[in-house]
Amino acid sequence: MAALKTVPLGQTDGQRLLFAIGARLAAIVERAAELGDDDIGAFMPRLAILSSRHETQYSRLFRS
Repeated sequence: MAALKTVPLGQTDGQRLLFAIGARLAAIVERAAELGDDDIGAFMPRLAILSSRHETQYSRLFRS
């Protein structure tokens, strides 16, 4: 659900996506558990751009 806040998907499309991968989820989790730290990447340019714009946005996800 957290991904729905950072990618251009609406709630309905996000739920459809989760439902579609539901049958494969157990195998995906098993494979992910086998990955080492060096196999997992942290390349998220869109998240970095959105994060840098967060401070000046009119509507912010979390207001303090």
